[in-house]
Amino acid sequence: MRNIFVFSVLCCILVINKPLMAQNKSDQRVRVFIDCKSWSCPFDFIRSEIKFVDYVNDRYAADVFVLITSSSTGSGGQEYKLYFEGLEKFKSQNDTLTYIRTGVETDDEDRRKMVQTLKLGFIHFVAKTPMAAKIQVSVPELTTEEKN
Repeated sequence: MRNIFVFSVLCCILVINKPLMAQNKSDQRVRVFIDCKSWSCPFDFIRSEIKFVDYVNDRYAADVFVLITSSSTGSGGQEYKLYFEGLEKFKSQNDTLTYIRTGVETDDEDRRKMVQTLKLGFIHFVAKTPMAAKIQVSVPELTTEEKN
């Protein structure tokens, strides 16, 4: 009888601690909530391209809240503003990045610009976590045309 009780207690401890151990491991990654309800946001594409953060479905469970807004430009394009708001351990660390989609760019080009802008915004936060040691930065050399 006593062995059954001890076994039951150990099983309970393992069941309770397993999510906590997984949580500690995921605490190293920045938890992100993205809000872009005003238009169809390519969430699946973003998640497939940016894998160094964890995406959450609740703004209040996030370390970083991203609000994406857009407005029309005079030339028939769109200007996107990405507001990055630090929450929890990143409280009061905020940033705003923008990019413009011209009237002739494809949806794929737009999605790729959005992903690049999100990556730049996330790096600000990831650099302050243990994952910073895994960040590698590379910038291709400028061509002669780009230098001028």
